[in-house]
Amino acid sequence: MNTEHFANGISLWQAPQTALRGPSMGYVFKTGTGKLICIDGGIKPETGAFIDYLSNTAVEGVSFIDGKIVIEGWFIT
Repeated sequence: MNTEHFANGISLWQAPQTALRGPSMGYVFKTGTGKLICIDGGIKPETGAFIDYLSNTAVEGVSFIDGKIVIEGWFIT
């Protein structure tokens, strides 16, 4: 997975590249306070990696309601 970590606990994840095209357009920002902001979600073959990231990797320090991850904003371009 392509994850970059910045100051104050901010991280940026980009969905992995697929055989169908070059770099993906699925991004997840995790703020320093654990809020998630998604930009796009990639294309259908990238869905599994995107969901796996949200379910497994991004969960540290993020908000949950009724066992589900809270996504503060989702931007579709």
